[in-house]
Amino acid sequence: MVQEQILQQKTDFDMPVYLIWMPVLRQYTAEEIEGAKPKLMKRFHDPRFVHYWDGTDTIGRYVRKHLIPDYTKRAVFWDSGEVVWDAFVMFGEQGKWTEAKRNMKGWGRTIQGAFNELKRLVGEAQQ
Repeated sequence: MVQEQILQQKTDFDMPVYLIWMPVLRQYTAEEIEGAKPKLMKRFHDPRFVHYWDGTDTIGRYVRKHLIPDYTKRAVFWDSGEVVWDAFVMFGEQGKWTEAKRNMKGWGRTIQGAFNELKRLVGEAQQ
C-alpha cells in the first residue's frame, strides 16, 4: 500500500525508507523466517528501501522506550506494548540516530491504519 500509493507516485522523494523486519508474532520458525526474507525483499523493492532483520526486537524495544513512550495507548488488546511493530516513524532529513527524539516528525500505528498520517508526513518532507 505505501509502496504503491506513496512511493511510486513520489519518485522525487529521495529519503531512504528503512524496513525493519521482526518476528513479533512468534508463530513462525527461524527457518520459515529465513525462507521469507527473499520473498519480502522482492515484494518490497525500491531503490530507497533499506532492509534490516531484527530477530531479537532490539530496535522495536528501543523505539518504544526512547522515542514513543505513549505507544501502549495505540497497542491492540493482545499486544503488550513493549515492542513497537507494524508502525512507522518519520524523521527529518538531517536527523541523526543520536538525536532521533528531537528530529522525529511523527509516527503512526498500524501502517495501514495511520496511512493518511504517513502520506501527510511524506508530503511535508518534500516541501
